[in-house]
Amino acid sequence: MSTKAVNVLIADDDPLIAATLRQILSDRGHNAYVAKDGRAALQVLTRHKIEFVLMDIFMPDQDGIETLKEIKQTFPETMVGIMSGGGIRGRFDFLDMALRLGADGIAQKPISRAQLLDMVENCNFPAQRTAY
Repeated sequence: MSTKAVNVLIADDDPLIAATLRQILSDRGHNAYVAKDGRAALQVLTRHKIEFVLMDIFMPDQDGIETLKEIKQTFPETMVGIMSGGGIRGRFDFLDMALRLGADGIAQKPISRAQLLDMVENCNFPAQRTAY
């Protein structure tokens, strides 16, 4: 494998999803950290040099949208991908809002292995905002 190892933070309140994504990334040679919500994610970001955050929108305590804004303000060099299984509520599209607030990519859950690796391994291209 010639892919550069990336330090990734997965923020998701579903432990099975977080563990699965972490395993996929670890198997590919990436360093993957897990946080259960936005507050925990921000704590990990202060302790580790994270290059890419993959975060759910709907989490307890601090949601992904609020956390996205904080990450982009405090850690502007960190790429952020937002994912959600319920990205549209009524007439409001939370994934679209995440892009407008600075997310570098979005994905509808369930995210495939190929989508996950594409988002993480192409994180060096911040000019691209991509819906997967």
